[in-house]
Amino acid sequence: MLAVALASVLMVAGCGSRKYTRDQVRDRWVNTFEAELDLSREQAACIVDRFLGEITDAELRPLTNGDDLSDAQAQRIGEIAVTCGVAG
Repeated sequence: MLAVALASVLMVAGCGSRKYTRDQVRDRWVNTFEAELDLSREQAACIVDRFLGEITDAELRPLTNGDDLSDAQAQRIGEIAVTCGVAG
């Protein structure tokens, strides 16, 4: 369930067609996770930093355009969230 919530928030936080830097995407996603999922800033940053550290720019680009996460990406975000202290 947590993975679904995180994935849906990422879709909402998509950056549209404007080109953002990885740092801008990171900040936007951290802010969105914090606000929409009531996570602490540290938890949100932990999840986003670890996820962004695992994907390439080519994998990131579709996500910033509003594409859905793959099932594997959604599952991985759920695993990362647990590692970052967010209960599943």
